[in-house]
Amino acid sequence: KTLGPIGGALPDYPRKTLYWILNVLLLISWAGVSVAASRRGDPFQDVKLSRSRQSHRFAKRKLKAASKVLKEDKREIFFAEISKAVYGYFSDKLGITTQAVSADLIDEKAGEAISPEEFNRIRMLLDKLALGRFGHGQAGLEEMKEIYLMADQVITDFEKAAPKAGKIK
Repeated sequence: KTLGPIGGALPDYPRKTLYWILNVLLLISWAGVSVAASRRGDPFQDVKLSRSRQSHRFAKRKLKAASKVLKEDKREIFFAEISKAVYGYFSDKLGITTQAVSADLIDEKAGEAISPEEFNRIRMLLDKLALGRFGHGQAGLEEMKEIYLMADQVITDFEKAAPKAGKIK
């Protein structure tokens, strides 16, 4: 006995032109997708660029968590979440460590991208966050709401201003 296909005869579809046309089209589309994928590059290859792109989404997620804690009136957790949102946002956006974030460094890195009024709001927010986290005074619910709204506004305004300046230093 010889080895052969189970039904005896070879299938006839390899002899048909439609079979070969479909194979050639699949090969061409595979090559096209491969070339397009290689030209696009890997967005996660550049970690700073990837972090910068995702910084706004991360900050909004942290602000949402802070909003939930604000409703529960948990002061320390609220300031921790707001600080993570703000400091993490500027850290990722400017490509620096979280500990290095300061108003002066933001001004130096952002340059002309932000207006003086916006920079003053950023400085005021950072001061209020430091006072709220490490100060001995008790922030009331209204002041915490004000800080939450200020953080949201600062992040949103900076996100809008950053593309206007091109690539931030």
